[in-house]
Amino acid sequence: MKDIADLLRHHPFAEGLDEETLALVAGCAKNVILQPGDYLHREGAAADSFYLVRHGAVALETFVPGRGAFTFLTVKSGEILGA
Repeated sequence: MKDIADLLRHHPFAEGLDEETLALVAGCAKNVILQPGDYLHREGAAADSFYLVRHGAVALETFVPGRGAFTFLTVKSGEILGA
């Protein structure tokens, strides 16, 4: 099994990071597996995390009165999402 530093080395976000910086980021990281329908963040909550999408996609949505949930952006594998 790969550790978080190994996973980061293969993500576009870490391209060009030296080993010391990579180790610092890895030390603050955790591996999270989400299921369809799970939420990463809710409007109004503290914006204190970021996510590196390794597999799959994450839909960003907002609630539009009279319309319901509206997806305005989809982040795919290899992209970065700030929350």
